[in-house]
Formats: sequence, structure tokens, C-alpha cells
Amino acid sequence: MRRVRRASGALIARIAVSLAIVVALPHAASHVAAAPSREPDARTAILLVDRNGVSTMLPDGSATVAVPWLQPGDRDLAVAPTGRRLAFSSDRDGNRELYVADLVTGALTRLTSNPGREDVEPAWSPDGSQLVWAAGTAGDHDLFRLRVDGNGGVVPLTRGSADDREPAWSPDGRTVAFASNELGSFDLWTVSPRGTARAPLVDVPGDARAPDWHPSGTSVAYTGIVGGAADVWLATIDGSTRRLIASPGYDGRPDWSPDGTSFAFLRGRGTLQPWSARGGGGGAAQIVRAPRGAVELVFGRLGPEIAPSRAARLPDLDQRAPSDLVVRADGAGYVLGFTSATDNLGHGPVWLRAGRGSPREPMLVTQWVQHDGGRVATLPGVGVLRYELHPPHRHWHLDDFVRYELRTLDGRGVARDRKSGFCLLDRWGPARRVQGLRPAQPRFIDDCATRQPRALRVEQGTSVGYTDRYPAYFHGQDLPLTGLPAGRYLLVQTANPERRLRELDYANNVSSALVRLSWPAGASSAPRVEVLRRCAGSERCLPAPAD
Repeated sequence: MRRVRRASGALIARIAVSLAIVVALPHAASHVAAAPSREPDARTAILLVDRNGVSTMLPDGSATVAVPWLQPGDRDLAVAPTGRRLAFSSDRDGNRELYVADLVTGALTRLTSNPGREDVEPAWSPDGSQLVWAAGTAGDHDLFRLRVDGNGGVVPLTRGSADDREPAWSPDGRTVAFASNELGSFDLWTVSPRGTARAPLVDVPGDARAPDWHPSGTSVAYTGIVGGAADVWLATIDGSTRRLIASPGYDGRPDWSPDGTSFAFLRGRGTLQPWSARGGGGGAAQIVRAPRGAVELVFGRLGPEIAPSRAARLPDLDQRAPSDLVVRADGAGYVLGFTSATDNLGHGPVWLRAGRGSPREPMLVTQWVQHDGGRVATLPGVGVLRYELHPPHRHWHLDDFVRYELRTLDGRGVARDRKSGFCLLDRWGPARRVQGLRPAQPRFIDDCATRQPRALRVEQGTSVGYTDRYPAYFHGQDLPLTGLPAGRYLLVQTANPERRLRELDYANNVSSALVRLSWPAGASSAPRVEVLRRCAGSERCLPAPAD
């Protein structure tokens, strides 16, 4: 048995928790209070993580849509019991930390700040007031607990040299199951939410990883790895085990449906795909073909504002690759101009309505989403409109609709656009020909409340089949080149960069061009920019091996 050492107080002190909180939660009298009320119209869904972000779908794989607010690299998803909030880990600020997102408004709370260590694998308490998670470095993690309202501080649940990972809170709130290599290989253990009564749950040959409680609280599904083969197993609370799923490839990361009648898991050789099976392990079938594969999937009950729906007519922004690159003098320096074009290739319009109570207040944007049958869903908090005073604008712009950057080949930004925003109109269209796409009649044609700086209501958008196009140098369509050394760079254009607007897919929101910058007559004369490659659907238009 591995000798266990106690963690230092310095480690615990380094787990700093922000006291900011988005949604106030009732203070529990004990470690776990009664389960909170669920969203009345919440629907069971599956969330799937791939290299481009997170999507959600109905359990049969239909109605797949992108999950807003989340970025590529966000992972370790945990849906709150209410279905409105999502806990996850992210390295968006340079270190992998824990966050909670309000899936309706997009409000984001960072829960941890632990430089040099990672905070991963959050799991909600049954009442949605607390999280347990793993924190540490490679091969050395411990479990911690906190209230998401910031009260009570951080409570260590495990300490020592063992690698304690993948916590799962039991449905009755009394136990946390987790994987630990305390005895050498990974086995399943349990500990109380107070950090007491640590005990083995099951000791099996090979490794046992990624436990997930059945909603009844009587068993745990997990990934069993024996002799290099990964299968889905079931362990009951009395310690007995049996195999549920096996195949020649990898089968693992099981996650129970909210009603316990089925579970989802990942299967494959190399690229993994989402599968599901009945609770007893029979009827295994692929849920959907994920074109980019899958690295994670979880069940959850999502509120109606975010849950997938077969009736929703969502837009799909497609950013064309940069074109029409041209260099010109600008004051004492030089700038690179280019054309940007963002097509709506989705099932419905980008439909934005903004309002405020008085001219002194900000113009806040709500996205309206059409549904079959005429129903309209509203998604608040997707952006801000600002009135642009300078000619020739004099109308309302949506902030940060498309972002332009010049980057080095390793991704470091060296130049950023100065564009003040975008007025979305059906001015340019129809968009390029796409098989099966039927452009709608132009609808958004009022020029974004021109010469109405005191307006209280503004509507703008892009209908299906239309494009939002800006030519080179048009209202800030350029990037500074002065002072940049000669070499190859990436010109990157990203639509909806913060993923505030709800869409079918975010993978096609970015495009890029590989360019070569040179100064033929020296740094004080006009530079030359040569386009080497253009890449739609990718921010990394890297040179071919022979380049």
C-alpha cells in the first residue's frame, strides 16, 4: 500500500475562491439541502464536447445545436440540477480553473484561482449549492468542496500523495465517489462531503475510472481498464461488479440519463463517438455521427431557453475566408485592408431586438428565435448596441460581431482591429449559392435606426441566405502593419467570437489566410503582402509541408 502523506496548509490556502456570485442560492442548514425545484419545461439532453466547443442534442441525436458562451478547450462539464447553470473547467485565462456559466444570460463566474495547479472535474451537490472537484498537478490531485455562493470557504475532502480524481456526488448527498490510485492502480473510493470516512468502494483488477452514480444511488457505472481494454462496468454499493458494455475498441466515460433507464458512453478506436445503451447494457447504438469526434459527453436536464428543440429555426453564421487584401498608407504608417463576409446559412434569421428604459441607459440586445408553428423564444443578454456618432455611420452598431486579428504562426496576436461594431442588415444578398439553401425575402432593411441616437428600441439582423459584407477599409476594415517584422502571418476573422448569439454550429465561424509580409524597399517604404493560402472554417491556415 502506498504511504499517504498529509497535504500542506499552503496547498489549501492556494485554492482561492472568488466571492462573486451570479445567482443567489439559499444557505443550506447542512452540507446538502433538499433538492431545488427544476425548470418546469426542462428537457433531457446530451452535451457533447469536441475540439471546437460544446454542442447539445436530444437523446436520440436529433436537433443538434451549439451551446453558447463556451469556448474551444472548455471541458469537464457538469449540469446543475436546475438545468440553468453549467460548471466546467477552462484555461481561457491562462491556467485551468473552475467556472460556472448561466446558460440563459451568459453570466460567467470564475470560482478558483490556483496558479501552477489545475482545477478540474467539478460535480454538483444534489441541491445545486456546492461543487466538489479535483485540484493539483499531473499525478497528484486532491478533492475539495466549496459553496458556489462563496460562503464557507474551501473544504479539503482528501489529502495525500495519491492521485484522487473524477468525483461524483451521490444522489442523496451523503457520499462522494471518486477514482484513486492510493493502492497502486486506480480503484473506486468514497468519502463524505466533510472529508471523513474515506473507504474503498470496489477493488478490481486493472484500473477503475470515471464513476457516475445511478439516480437511485444503489450503483455506480465506471470505466474499467483491464489488460489495455476499456469497457463500461457497474459496481453496486455492496462491492459487486459486472461488465455492462464491451467491444474491441474503447468503451468508457459512462453517464446515466436523469431517469436511470439508459446511459451514454464513448466508443471507438482513435476517434471516439457518442453511444448509448439501456440500463442493463443491452441495445447499444450510436447516438449520432459526430464529424469531429467526441472527447466528453454528459446527460442533463436543460431549461427551455437552452435545451435543443426540433422546432427551433436557428441561424448559422459562416465566415468566408479573407479576400481582397490591399496595402495603403495611413498617416505615418501602413495598414492592411481586406474584405469580410459573414453568411447566414442556417434555418432561421439572426434576429436581434434591443431596448432600454431611457436614453441614458445601455441598449441591451435580446436574440429572438423563430420556431415552427409561429412560437418565438427570446434569449436575453447576447450583446449591446452602441450609437456611432461619426459619419457615415450615425446608426446603431452591434459590438464585437466579427473580430479581426493578425497573428504569428504560433497563435500570438500582433495586431487587432479598431472596428466600432456592425449594423446587421439584409443589404448584401443573397449569399453564395449553397445546395438546399433557399434565401428568404429581405426583412432587415431599416438601416439600424439611422439618426436616432435617443431611440429606445432598435431591430436588426440577417435573414437566411444573406451576408453581412464589409469591403477593405470600410469603417475600420484594416489592421496596422507598421513595425511588424517581415515573415509569415495569419489573418484571422471570427464571427460571434464570444459565442453570445445562439447558432446551429460555431465551427464555421472562423476563417483565416496565410500571408507573407515583406518590406522590399525597407521599413520606411510600403510593404508587400502576398496571400499564400486561404482557409475557410479554420483559424490555423498553416503552410503546407513543402512551403
